[in-house]
Amino acid sequence: TDTAIAAAALADKVGDTLSWIPFLDKLTPKADTVQSIDLSIKLVGELIAHSKIHGLGFNPVDFAASVTENYHNEALMRMVALVCIDGVIPLGADFISKVRNSLEEGGESALEDNPAFAALSGSIPESDKQGFISNTFDAVGDWMDNLISSTGLSPESLFERLGGFIELADDKLDYVAAFLDASTNCYEHTGIQTVARHLIERAAKEI
Repeated sequence: TDTAIAAAALADKVGDTLSWIPFLDKLTPKADTVQSIDLSIKLVGELIAHSKIHGLGFNPVDFAASVTENYHNEALMRMVALVCIDGVIPLGADFISKVRNSLEEGGESALEDNPAFAALSGSIPESDKQGFISNTFDAVGDWMDNLISSTGLSPESLFERLGGFIELADDKLDYVAAFLDASTNCYEHTGIQTVARHLIERAAKEI
């Protein structure tokens, strides 16, 4: 789904650049909306995986508490990557309010058009899928906000870090976000590590 998200975001930027074609921007979704929905659905995917691994109910408030208290090592790395790659870089340090607005204003149509939602919708436990997604994002919002304020995360600070590895123009972070979406798979890698860690720890306790 990351590749599809990146393609849609880049297509939107092409639409912005070629604004002299009057209908092109109507054929591609706005990158902010795409990224906002993508981030919120990835967060729901994290909740579902965490709940199944630990035999818990699908409760956004309980999940947010667990992120605060129990996420360390690769699990914390995964959540920080989510905040940076899907939040701060493409949407800015105020991405939390932008995502909330996108969820409120986009409605079900924005979800139905999103490839990440199509891949995960069958696993979302409630009939009000949009409500569950919004509740999950709201529940973890305080943790994400605290992460940003405590570490000083900003597009500028991340740009400075990324500039040590790749040459960037400071007004092209939206392209960088789309590129990272398409070229990295840190969520899968760290997810496998989390599952393996849990299985090993459980097996050790049963010996």
